[in-house]
Amino acid sequence: MTEKIIIIGSGFGGLAAAARLAAHGYEVDVFEKRDKLGGRAYSIGLGGK
Repeated sequence: MTEKIIIIGSGFGGLAAAARLAAHGYEVDVFEKRDKLGGRAYSIGLGGK
């Protein structure tokens, strides 16, 4: 049986942890409160687009 792990937050750390755990055979779910991945590292274009 595969162990299941949840990660709260999809910043660089959360995504890196999820990738490493998945590579080692774990079933990983990532939860993010915003509508975009990347935590505080995402960007928006000029004019808010």
